Amino acid sequence: MNTCKVNGVFKRLTFLLLLVGSCTESDFTPEHLADNAKSPQVRSTSDEIKQVTETVRTFIDKQVFAEITSYIKTGYYHDERVKLSDLVFPERSAVAKQIQGASNFKAGFFKHVSEPNGRTMSPAQVDAAYSKSNVVFYFPYSDYFQGETNDFTIVADPGNNPNVATGIRFANGTSTEVRVDETYVQKNPTIIVTFNAELNRSELGKKSGKSSGFDNSLVEVSIGCARLTEQKDPLFGFNNSGGSEIRFARGAATLALGSNGQVTGNWFFSGEVFFSRSDISNHRIKGINTIWDPNWTEDKEKQILAIWEEDNTGSITLSGEVSIKLSDGTTAKGTISITRQSEDEPIYCHDWRRIDYINKVDTYVDQHNLGGCENWWFIPAATYFIYTWPFYPWIP
Repeated sequence: MNTCKVNGVFKRLTFLLLLVGSCTESDFTPEHLADNAKSPQVRSTSDEIKQVTETVRTFIDKQVFAEITSYIKTGYYHDERVKLSDLVFPERSAVAKQIQGASNFKAGFFKHVSEPNGRTMSPAQVDAAYSKSNVVFYFPYSDYFQGETNDFTIVADPGNNPNVATGIRFANGTSTEVRVDETYVQKNPTIIVTFNAELNRSELGKKSGKSSGFDNSLVEVSIGCARLTEQKDPLFGFNNSGGSEIRFARGAATLALGSNGQVTGNWFFSGEVFFSRSDISNHRIKGINTIWDPNWTEDKEKQILAIWEEDNTGSITLSGEVSIKLSDGTTAKGTISITRQSEDEPIYCHDWRRIDYINKVDTYVDQHNLGGCENWWFIPAATYFIYTWPFYPWIP
């Protein structure tokens, strides 16, 4: 097998900045240095997040926190999040339709921004400013906390430090400044006000049932279950923070030959699975149950399985060799590649000969046992990631 090539991987680096001037010692704070280094777009995003956080702090209470939590726990969006616009405009929100109760958040938000001591915004101005806002509320480890609470924390994503920020803890009528990091959010219910340019629902492919029986010339190959045990994204950060979205793809040859006599190929995205920070910390196995190849026939002699963590920035190139048996009985092969957004190296990227897959991946599962992962053989793709890759022989 050939390992796929990786190009242009963006790494997170920490730089030591040495400044000389007439500034006082208090000027040399991490926040001060980072703000000076931010682009206008990043500063604008950071300012909006801080502004929203300060607004919510003026009216948040037990009921408002419970309302934000109830939106998040619908699971409508990936990664324990909800959009600010869903809470400010519940009458337009698909998430709100799943929630029963008063719109305490909307009332508090509009009251603050319309008052003279707020920003004195009209309803039309609020609509223009927030109906399409990319600000979101993120509740990491939300599954750790059940029921209402009088003890909760809200923190603005600093954008300049992926691991720690300063938040405000509200407990029994008092507020206290606290240091928020991974350990803190595991022990204390915490809402992080952050930014997501793309916060969408994900619809995974569904496995189709096949007739019983065994025909080795026709096999449906699936991605069954997976487990991720390493946090791939930081706790804080605009766009790339929180849990991890793992994607799977298949690289396959086509019958069309290129000018060099090699085969051309296509990439087929065959599923994704989202791991929250809680899933990762607790080593939970997640079901995926999506089709990788609906029919891996014998003529497709070699295909590529690629697994990576999708980000909103960064770039990786996945490549490998594919081959196909032609009508004259000869085999044509070639190298294909694809570029995706990620700040990490691929979790797994290898080409597989079909005969090796059938012989070595001993994962036959009877049609009547498709529901669970316990009887499937897990394959280690990396020290921190395992998955199942079962096939289902069938007679059409």
